Amino acid sequence: DRSMHSHIVGNMVEMLADGYKSRFGPLPVWFVKGLSHWFRRRIEPRINLIREDEDWDNMGHRSWDWASRVYGRVRHDYFPTTVSLCDQRSAEKWGLQEHMMCWSRVDFLMQRHPGGLRRFLDFLCDHPIPLGRVSVPRARAWQLDGLARSWLLTPNGFDAQWRSYVLLKYAR
Repeated sequence: DRSMHSHIVGNMVEMLADGYKSRFGPLPVWFVKGLSHWFRRRIEPRINLIREDEDWDNMGHRSWDWASRVYGRVRHDYFPTTVSLCDQRSAEKWGLQEHMMCWSRVDFLMQRHPGGLRRFLDFLCDHPIPLGRVSVPRARAWQLDGLARSWLLTPNGFDAQWRSYVLLKYAR
């Protein structure tokens, strides 16, 4: 069934990304989660597979409509910056909003230039020490350098161009 298929694809993407180039060190959580959701939602966007303890009954019947929800937050300038995303070490306490934002960031990157994915993964995996073992500022700098090399984006440029993309593409 489609929900199982999307669940398996999402988990496989996370494992393949974290094991890329046999590194088996954690890559940026915002990117891995966003990439996983990006692939999974292409199969079945109506199934949210985030955390078992989420209160899905109180999220509303359209909790799967991430584009509309991201659009609303971006329209009101209520979203995490690139720098704050790069500082994240774990998605353990994330709710639906954080997952939606990461999915949307990856959606923008993949639409901007899909070849950037390989360049970004190559760059991050060529780091001599896994990102989870360096300080937050060093991990952030490495991610920002990877974004610049892979998609020619500065942190402010990523925020601004992603925002414009969301307001144009996700508009109702």
